[in-house]
Amino acid sequence: MRLPQTSRPSVRRISLTPLIDIVFILLLFFILESNFLQFGELVFNTPHQEETGSSPLPVMELQVFADGRIWLEGQSLQVNSLDAYLSKANYDSSTPVFIRAHDELPLQSLVRVVDVLQVHALTNLQVLAMEE
Repeated sequence: MRLPQTSRPSVRRISLTPLIDIVFILLLFFILESNFLQFGELVFNTPHQEETGSSPLPVMELQVFADGRIWLEGQSLQVNSLDAYLSKANYDSSTPVFIRAHDELPLQSLVRVVDVLQVHALTNLQVLAMEE
């Protein structure tokens, strides 16, 4: 008596080529559909030397030290007191502002000072390195 032979089912291997094709198509789709972000930027006027004599406009010059202190017109201020000082002062939007920043001043401190100045419509800013 002969027993029927049981045939083993053949093992089918899954082809990776279609999977790679789908991943590539999805990658291409997401790259083409993504938005490339445009980051906001702060615009600062670079200092330049004018050939004319003195300017008729009043000039504001403030120094910002590494610890966050601000020196303006002979007074030592903090960022909060700078806001109160500028509320009382009579500067207009065309007043040139020279910010002398210390080398080790954190960027966030400088940005806070610039924000306070922009709240008071002082946008003619020039950031300079503090001379030691």
